[in-house]
Amino acid sequence: MAVEQALAQYKETEGAESFTLQNSKLLKVELADVTIQAKLGTMVAYQGDVKFEHAGSGGISRMIKKAVTSEGTTLMKASGTGELFLADMAQEIQLFKLEDDKITANGANVLAFDAGIEWDIKKV
Repeated sequence: MAVEQALAQYKETEGAESFTLQNSKLLKVELADVTIQAKLGTMVAYQGDVKFEHAGSGGISRMIKKAVTSEGTTLMKASGTGELFLADMAQEIQLFKLEDDKITANGANVLAFDAGIEWDIKKV
């Protein structure tokens, strides 16, 4: 019984949103025939029928901006059905739900986002 109680803190979380915190350092993404983009190398585990592919630089203009500004990050695309777990160097994770909003973030600090979000590289 003591082992079950000790392991209870690691039980998988259930959430109604696509992006849910499994804990403060692990993001759970529910994939239901949608595509997300995530920082390359941050996949910890997955369940289900998940497909991964290189996301590229996002076009020639973004590739040039990345080269000139040394900003940006290498992304992968994940799609299919299942659950994807992401983490990056045990960093704390913050979730932001954007609705007609804009934010500026350092590319190294972006873990994942919906593939439908428009993004660009800008020198600040």
